[in-house]
Amino acid sequence: MDEIRGKKELPKAEGNLIKEYPRNMLCIPRSEHILALIATADIKVFKNLE
Repeated sequence: MDEIRGKKELPKAEGNLIKEYPRNMLCIPRSEHILALIATADIKVFKNLE
């Protein structure tokens, strides 16, 4: 659980997995915008993908 938002967050879950099983996760570096679907701009982009 994210302490500030009080919600389950994927990055937090991944961090916990890496801490507990550091040799069981393969990470491939990426640098791109990921749609969050909580920002108005992201929602507009998502709606236009249809």
